[in-house]
Amino acid sequence: MRLGVNKLIAVSKDLSSFIESRNLFPRKAIDVIYNGVDESRYSSGILRKLRAQLGIPEDSILIGSLGNVRPAKSYETLISAVSLLNNPKLHFVIAGHKKKELMNKLSHQMQTLEIEKQIDFIGFTTILQSLRNLICLYSHQAQKAFLSQPLKQWLLVCP
Repeated sequence: MRLGVNKLIAVSKDLSSFIESRNLFPRKAIDVIYNGVDESRYSSGILRKLRAQLGIPEDSILIGSLGNVRPAKSYETLISAVSLLNNPKLHFVIAGHKKKELMNKLSHQMQTLEIEKQIDFIGFTTILQSLRNLICLYSHQAQKAFLSQPLKQWLLVCP
C-alpha cells in the first residue's frame, strides 16, 4: 500500500486507525479529511432565501431543469405543458445558457399564455447545489437528448 505514497488521506479517524493497526501506513503519514456534506449549506433558511431571491412562494411545487436554452431542449413544450396544467402552485426554474433569439420567442409564448410568473430562466448560476435541494421534481423535455453523465450525477444526490 505504501509503494510510492508518502502521505495518505483517510475519510475518518476510524479508517485512519484501521489502516495504522494493520501496519499499512504509519499514523504520522495519515491525514484525516472528513467525507460528508456541510448541512448548513442546505438549511431551510438558505432555501427560504433562495426561494425569496427567485420570487417563488413558499407553498409552490418547484420543478427544475438544467440545460442550455436551444431548440433541441424543447422548452416551448414545457411552456405549453405549464399552461395546460393550469396550476399556479407549480413553479419551474431552468438553469443554463440563454440564447437571446430563442429566449425572445419563449418569453413571448409565456406572456401569451399568461404564465410568465411560473417559469424562471435563470441562466448560468453558481447555486446549482442549492437549487438541487430546492426542487421537488426534475423536468427533462428534450426531444432527442439523453441525460448527460454530469446531470445524472447531479440528480442522484437530490434529496
